[in-house]
Amino acid sequence: MTPVNSENYKDFAKNFINNFAPEILKAYLQQVELWVAKRTWLSKICLSFIVAFMDECVKPKVTWQHLAPHVDNLVAHVLFPLLCQSDEDLELFETDPAEYLHRKISKYLRFQFRRSGD
Repeated sequence: MTPVNSENYKDFAKNFINNFAPEILKAYLQQVELWVAKRTWLSKICLSFIVAFMDECVKPKVTWQHLAPHVDNLVAHVLFPLLCQSDEDLELFETDPAEYLHRKISKYLRFQFRRSGD
């Protein structure tokens, strides 16, 4: 990247973080709130992308200010349930451990492949 492009990128990044990211985060928080209340449906991959975006919002002060008040609820009602194994997961693990691993790993690889393909 040339110095001019690097400077343009920094300007764009700063503008995005200050003006767009907080609005996107607000919309995502609203969607997650509806999902937790079972008033809307979000796919697991959609939730994964929302969580990944929120992960990026932790460091910048302007986005952290919007995210911080929601952290306890996000952990309790989104992250913890997403990380817990369902009864179906446990049954598959007990009956067919190879298929269990295949499903878990392939889901992770699809997500990682999409992220690294950007």
